Amino acid sequence: MDFIKISYTGKTEDGKFFGTTDKKIAKEKEIYDESVVYKPVILIYEESNDKITEKIKEEIKNEKVGTEKEIVIPKELNQSYNQKLVQIYPIHLFKKQNLNPFTGMLFKSGEAVGKVISVAGGRVKVDFNSDIVGKELIYKVKVEGIAITTEEKINYLVERNFNTAENFRFNLEKNNKNENESNNLNVEIPKNIFINELVFKKKQKFVHDVSKYLNIKEVVFTEKW
Repeated sequence: MDFIKISYTGKTEDGKFFGTTDKKIAKEKEIYDESVVYKPVILIYEESNDKITEKIKEEIKNEKVGTEKEIVIPKELNQSYNQKLVQIYPIHLFKKQNLNPFTGMLFKSGEAVGKVISVAGGRVKVDFNSDIVGKELIYKVKVEGIAITTEEKINYLVERNFNTAENFRFNLEKNNKNENESNNLNVEIPKNIFINELVFKKKQKFVHDVSKYLNIKEVVFTEKW
């Protein structure tokens, strides 16, 4: 199974930048979001993804580390408009926040940002679909790394689930008697990570990933205070 780390910058056919893994580029193109962690992303070929990600994985599957490639996503692969992401809110919800809603206004609900598409009858309709839906997309992708060994793959999964692999320590107890039986994994989590209030969910996701994509049966976490 292939684990590949990539960096990318994406723009629409008309030149509008919409996403990147590079903080500097995000600021230059005025798409910076302080809530986003800008770092390379890790793709797992066995994992099921959306059509756009699957196209990117297909295009870079046999490339070497350091390869840079322009990947064009045709419009037909970007037709993912979801009517369920169109929400209606009472106008008093905006008034409580001293907001005067108007068509085209951006509105944030939780982590999602939508655009007001109508204001009528005391109701505000907000579309949380991306404004790049239905457009041809152009990605500049660079292969930053490829994990070969189980240890390298564990490191990638640590980085993907905890946003960093720095100061993590782990020990893989391999079952040398029977290759078909699962291995056990011990992970020492650095203090700056385990005091995060979201660490429990991150642990759950990490355990799910290593059990699904690697031959690991049990994970033991250690936290040193």
